[in-house]
Amino acid sequence: MTIESGLEIGNYRIVSKIGSGGMGEVFLAEDTRLNRRVAIKFLNEDVGNDTEKLSRFIQEAKTASALNHPNILTVFEIGDFNGIPFIATEFIDGETLRQRLEKEPIDLDSAMAITLQITAALAASHDAGVIHRDLKPENIMIRNDGVVKVLDFGLAKLAPVSAESVQTTVPQLITRSGTIVGTVAYMSPEQAKGKKLDVRSDIFSLGILMFEMFAGKRPFDGESHLELISSILKDDPPALLTVQPELPRQLGRIVDKTLRKDRNHRYQHVRDLHIDIEDLREEIKFEAKLTNSTKSTVIGPQATNRSGFGSTLRSAFTTNITETRRFTLLHAFVFVVLAAVIGGAIWFLRPEAVGVQPTAFKSIEVAIWSSSPGELSPTARFSPDGKLIAFASTKSGTKGIWVTQATSTDAIPVTSDAYANTSPIWSPTGDEIAYMSLRPNQTGGTSAELWRVSALGGVPRSIATLPNAGTELLSWGQSGRVYYQVGEKELFVVDLSNGTSQKIISFEGVRTIWLHVSSDEKSIFYALQTDDKWQILTAGLDGKNPVAIAEGVGEISSGAASSSAVQRLFYSVTIDGAVRKYLLKTDSGRTALIANSETGNRIVAAAPDGRSVLLSSAREESNIWRAG
Repeated sequence: MTIESGLEIGNYRIVSKIGSGGMGEVFLAEDTRLNRRVAIKFLNEDVGNDTEKLSRFIQEAKTASALNHPNILTVFEIGDFNGIPFIATEFIDGETLRQRLEKEPIDLDSAMAITLQITAALAASHDAGVIHRDLKPENIMIRNDGVVKVLDFGLAKLAPVSAESVQTTVPQLITRSGTIVGTVAYMSPEQAKGKKLDVRSDIFSLGILMFEMFAGKRPFDGESHLELISSILKDDPPALLTVQPELPRQLGRIVDKTLRKDRNHRYQHVRDLHIDIEDLREEIKFEAKLTNSTKSTVIGPQATNRSGFGSTLRSAFTTNITETRRFTLLHAFVFVVLAAVIGGAIWFLRPEAVGVQPTAFKSIEVAIWSSSPGELSPTARFSPDGKLIAFASTKSGTKGIWVTQATSTDAIPVTSDAYANTSPIWSPTGDEIAYMSLRPNQTGGTSAELWRVSALGGVPRSIATLPNAGTELLSWGQSGRVYYQVGEKELFVVDLSNGTSQKIISFEGVRTIWLHVSSDEKSIFYALQTDDKWQILTAGLDGKNPVAIAEGVGEISSGAASSSAVQRLFYSVTIDGAVRKYLLKTDSGRTALIANSETGNRIVAAAPDGRSVLLSSAREESNIWRAG
């Protein structure tokens, strides 16, 4: 059948043909009912008679329509016109990533922005249990406004994929053209072998795509399909920096981790890859803006008279932290305990102490370890008495939970398994630690689980299953309940006595940057970002009756910490690349600038007495420092 301009199919009017492929033709059409442009993909008549290809066509529509994400192509309808199946989708006014690559090299920031949108789409897909299995530049569309769309879930399969259901790839390459599970040049080793697939296969395919964007060539090559598969299975990819030496060294480490042939040594979750790329991109932008203005505007319910306090703090912070050791971009972490600085800020906030000068301080290193590739987002917590620090680190090779004294250089491992363990929080008595563990489940996928273990180590116990790897543990309350946040919008609580979870809050229509639960479990503190303005609010534990206690201009950072028992909250704001750290008295709304960081330090925890905080930053090695 011939599809011509002007043809009406239900509420769609064909405008023009915009593409064709082995399975069908794509037309631009007008949705006369909703007055919008759509793309309609018709299956070729000869292909429509092929049961397997028709099944693929329908699978693509059903899979994509089940995924709701701004970086995944939206499917409006699947239908049939005079016996010809079609899919109606949103119209993408732009070009494929392949077209972009062939046209001109992609600059570093644009390539990282594209990567972040692809990882966001894959995270949503993987959370829904869907593996794409055919990532390649032809299946990535870039709109003219820069928005990326992941297309073609025709090979997607619900995770996990059983060994019986996976098609054997190599024989199909030889005998059955067009039925390959994925495109050869972007296959993972396990995909090329016809083995059982999981989300890590998509991560390997994305690694090839990333290498191609950053280096201008693919990491594996061959004159035939079989030679290409052999290269993927046997050859080590070239180091990214040997191809493009001017790229950041940390980027090379990230890409290398995506391309490891043993999937147990790759990124286990695409969300972790997303975080590492996002952190690196922000650090590069920060470095580029260091010479810009660092003026910050903070507006609170009550004005704050700094009277020279800010300049003294900035000098102390720069001398004792930044100049102690010059750091190389994103090679590792450093935790900093700024006890005396915070003490000075608290002294400053006393009503009778306006205008005083805080005393000088010195810093002492209390823990050190070499960072591993991709170790870009550390988590740590003070114990209830402030004497111990629990932190997640890869110093043993796998990401585990460690404990150190706040005044010592010795740390002991609390977990000793091969799983990725992170987000430690202390029990109210300080004798146990709860943490999130990412472990293989019985179906072949990976589950996020809540575990508890003695603070001195021992046999851990499983408590509950968590929604996904994007979960962040917040606190362990006196009531015996653990609070955790999922994404930017939901707060949950799990009862440790029975492992049942309950949603407490679901924020709608707002962007929540961070969230903290008070120590008495009666209220919350959270930050919202709208365009270039931010707010810090407090509300009841149910989220009702919110009250703004601070607001300002700039971008409030994701790192924050609270010592709610003493009404102190620590947060950071970035304006024109300058990161300012503040102490907020939540009972009065008064704020004090405690540091002007030139290294992008991120607040990760506060001591219960509000006189110490932990900061994460980038250095040649990972450290914990105590200042006082």
